[in-house]
Amino acid sequence: MILRIFTALKNLNRWSQTIRDIDVFIPVKKDIRKAKQLKVKIDSLHLKVESLQQNGSCVLIDQTFPHKVKPDECLWSLVGEHVQVY
Repeated sequence: MILRIFTALKNLNRWSQTIRDIDVFIPVKKDIRKAKQLKVKIDSLHLKVESLQQNGSCVLIDQTFPHKVKPDECLWSLVGEHVQVY
């Protein structure tokens, strides 16, 4: 099931998984240095990540999951030049 979730996120260049968890790394531009420059929304069947810029927002990923996830158990952080969703 976890692998199927990743398959829905085909355009990502890095990910890792265990039996129960998956970590997804979404690249961001070098000028994104603070979490407040991002908008991350995780629903039970959807993930959307946007970078907030002066001239508007840029959608980095807007993807529906093939299976439900538990949003209350999902976290995200800005790690270097990636948004890590876990």
